[in-house]
Order: sequence, then C-alpha cells, then structure tokens
Amino acid sequence: RINRILALIQCGKIESDGHQPHTQLKAEIRKSCPQLIDNCTSDAEVSQWLSLSKRISENKENIQAVLETLNHFLCTRSYLVNTAFSVADVAVFECLQVHIKEIPTYPEVYRWILHISSLCTGCTGVVGRQISPTLFPVLGKHTLPEAAQKSVADGKKVVKKDKTVDNSSVAANSKGGETTKPKAEKAAKPKEKKPAPSNPASSELDPSKLDFRVGRIVRCWEHPDAEKLLCEEIDLGESTGHRSIASGLRAHYKPEEMEGRLVIVLANLKDRTMVGFKSQGMVVCASNVDHSVVKLLEPPENAAVGDRVTFDGFDGEPAAPSAVAKKKILEKILPDMRTSEDGVAMWSSHVFKIGNGVCKAPLGNATVG
Repeated sequence: RINRILALIQCGKIESDGHQPHTQLKAEIRKSCPQLIDNCTSDAEVSQWLSLSKRISENKENIQAVLETLNHFLCTRSYLVNTAFSVADVAVFECLQVHIKEIPTYPEVYRWILHISSLCTGCTGVVGRQISPTLFPVLGKHTLPEAAQKSVADGKKVVKKDKTVDNSSVAANSKGGETTKPKAEKAAKPKEKKPAPSNPASSELDPSKLDFRVGRIVRCWEHPDAEKLLCEEIDLGESTGHRSIASGLRAHYKPEEMEGRLVIVLANLKDRTMVGFKSQGMVVCASNVDHSVVKLLEPPENAAVGDRVTFDGFDGEPAAPSAVAKKKILEKILPDMRTSEDGVAMWSSHVFKIGNGVCKAPLGNATVG
C-alpha cells in the first residue's frame, strides 16, 4: 500500500473531474490506506506538507532552509501532523531521499527520518532505502593519531593541555593484570550551570518578531511590465509617508477593488525590487492549496491604520528587517500560519489579534502568507 501511495505522490497531482490536485490525491490515498488520511485532524496542514514536498521535488525550495526549519519543528514531535503517522510524513520523507547526505547535520530531522523509515519497511523504491548508521562519524582506534595509538598500546600517559590519563591500567587490564585507579590530583571544582531558558522553542519561534500592521490601500494600479503584479501605495500611519508594495494579486483582484481597503501588511521585510518596482513589505493573504483562490486577510472592524497584530503569550518587539532576513524568521514562522475552518488567521494555536478583535479571511482551512 505504501508503494501505491509513493507512486501517487511522485506523480505530483491527479487531474480528474476538475478537482484540486491534493483533494483528488488524498481521495486516492484514502482508498489504499485510509489511516494515513484519517489519522489527521487538520486537512489544511496535510495539504501544506504535500505542497512543500512537491516544491522540494521540483527544486523550488532552498533545501538548507527547509532542513533548518524542519529541525526546529521536529524538536518536540514524532510526526509532522498531530501525533500519528500520516501521508504528510510519507510525502516529505520521500522527497528528502535525494538529500540524504545532508540529513546528519540536522539531528531532529535525522531522528525523524530513521523513525519514518522503520514504518515504511517492506516497500520498494527510494522510500524503502536503508539509511547507513555510519552517517555520523564514530570515534574509534583508527581515528586516533598514530602517536596516540602507539602510546595506548605501550601503556604510556597521553598528555593534553596539562591533563594526564594513565593508560597503564588499560594495558594491564587487556593483559589480564589488575587495574588500579589513578590518584585524583585535585577534586575538580564543579562548574556552575547556567539556567536554561524556560522555553527554548518560544525564543526561536516568536511571531512577535514579525511586524504585522493595518494599512489602507490609497492607490492601486497594474504593473506595466509584469502580468501578475499589482502595485499599491499603502498608508501604515508612518511619519515617513506611504509605502510602495508589489503583490502578485492581479489574477484575483482588480485595482478598483483594492483601493480604499484595510489590509494586513508585513512591514519589517527588507526592501526588494520586483520587475523594476520597489516593494517595501508584503500584503498578507490566505490561499487554497494550488493558489487558485486567494483572499486578502482583513483586520477587525474597529482596527485603525497603523495598529499592530498581537499574539497571546508573545509580547516582544519586531526584529529589524536585516535580522528577519539573516535569521530566516519569516521562513520559520510561515509553515504554521493558516486560517481556521471559519477563516480566523492563526499562527500555530495563536490567533492574529488586534485589540479585542481577530483578523479573518473569507477562506477557511487555508494557508496564510
């Protein structure tokens, strides 16, 4: 059954009756191995992982960034979705096979890979590939310098940075002689351990480092040289004036539909030029799996221009745009951004809040970005 699922995933999509690719794919998998779908309570999360696996297979993702984000994500998890083995695990596991040599530098991903491979035994193809236990270097006799090997054999002392280890006892033991413990010169003064952060994951994954703010689209027009882009002039209530932002929304909104609307803008990204147009942020939207439906994320009715989105439990200050880029903060936060069934925007289990209201989109179970 895993072989059939692997074949379906490698096809990338199933075109039938006008269904969205992942909808039909999941329907086919449910016929072969229903528990891989039924184990999941979040259909949107499964779709996100399936989309990611397809982009990895098509070399559309920076694999180092993906592995780094995945390593953090798996710190406290055994599976990608909920607490059960699912098609999301099979899909991502399969697409990472060609990058297997890079896995050992990411211990949490390596642990997960070994675990998922044990659940895929008996199948053919890359998903059944055995992973060598020697991917991690093992320190043995032959890895020691030649001089150190000789001193061990002769029962001599190996000296390193004023610390001595008497190997005569080791030699005696190997010859059947009695072993004696070397005298302790001085009791080592225990080092004081620094207190570990109460929640190391929260310091790494902190949505308050991203500056989501309410903006009003003052002017909008079609980019003259890019058929997918709209150009917007957006008021964020800043003393420096309005921002110019380019968005790939031309297939989903007309300029007149955009003008005057309140939107959510990610405001602490580095400026970049998009087909000759300087873009100073990102308009946040919700979209379905294949991005055929895209809807603007909307602030609550009582929101004002310049208001900032908050997340319960996270009250930090936004990071500088250079830090967002260097530390890949957006890339780490983005995989857990979604809408609930009724369209409420969320990061993980935390709602996008402004005052007492919540940000929403007219599209449930969607990805946000």
